[in-house]
Amino acid sequence: MDVNNECGLPIAVRGIARKYQRHIVRSEGYSLYQVSLVTKGSGVYIDENKTKHRLDRGSVFMFCPYVPHEYYGITGDFENYWMNVDGNGIKEMFRYIGVEKSCVYVIENEYDLNKITLMFDDVHRAYWDARSDENTTINNGISAELDYNKYIESDMIASTSAYSLLGNIGILLNRAKYGPAKEKAGELAPVLEMIQRRYMENIGVTDMAEQLGVSVNKIASLFKKSYGITPSRFLMNTRLNFAEMFLRRMEYKTVKQISEMVGFSNSGYFIRVFKSKFGVTPETYREMYKASGYGK
Repeated sequence: MDVNNECGLPIAVRGIARKYQRHIVRSEGYSLYQVSLVTKGSGVYIDENKTKHRLDRGSVFMFCPYVPHEYYGITGDFENYWMNVDGNGIKEMFRYIGVEKSCVYVIENEYDLNKITLMFDDVHRAYWDARSDENTTINNGISAELDYNKYIESDMIASTSAYSLLGNIGILLNRAKYGPAKEKAGELAPVLEMIQRRYMENIGVTDMAEQLGVSVNKIASLFKKSYGITPSRFLMNTRLNFAEMFLRRMEYKTVKQISEMVGFSNSGYFIRVFKSKFGVTPETYREMYKASGYGK
């Protein structure tokens, strides 16, 4: 059953999995477009020009059909989240985001890495929803029709999720090439990197000052000049932004668990500051997101 072709999907998911990666050698390339995210361990990607690229957690590597490539792990825990795609719009999509043959990009920002990983999860969940043993058991004409309809719905959701995933990767690639983010961060870059890595820990303004080797007053002055807020408020906003994303994409986590994940020891305080920033409580925010249809 080739539902994707029948629906004429611009982005059609042909397979997705997260697994420990074996050694892949394709001297003639592969027949589909592929997007991969390294979630654990380290490896190497060899592109069409025989150039070796180091792969670590957060590395994204992508290639077009029939482009020679090779990739393998150099640590035993090398884990890869891969997605194979085609469709009548995929060639233009890859070209638009700047991938003509293959590319390797490292997501250094922890927020962006979590976001891309969770978007892979969305595609995975949608793609495999209609491919469960329960859905592929057909006993009569009615169940066969329901099965077929579920395939269509599942593949359409997977398609839109894959489009969103590719678009967000394209944004990150564009920022890496042309964005002013690092220049804007300037002197604060090491501190911002520390906040992205350790936002869930019990860190404060003193830790930020020590990271940069300056006084607490100097850190406060730099944040005020660059962002118009205090360092503590910047850290708070970072934690709340992560919380917002986790609420949308981790339905299996309670509000209390998410508050702890982003560095709040008191869930009541977390609820108050979340409501202050977003206008509603975390639970209400999650219900509003689910009701909008985007949470499916």
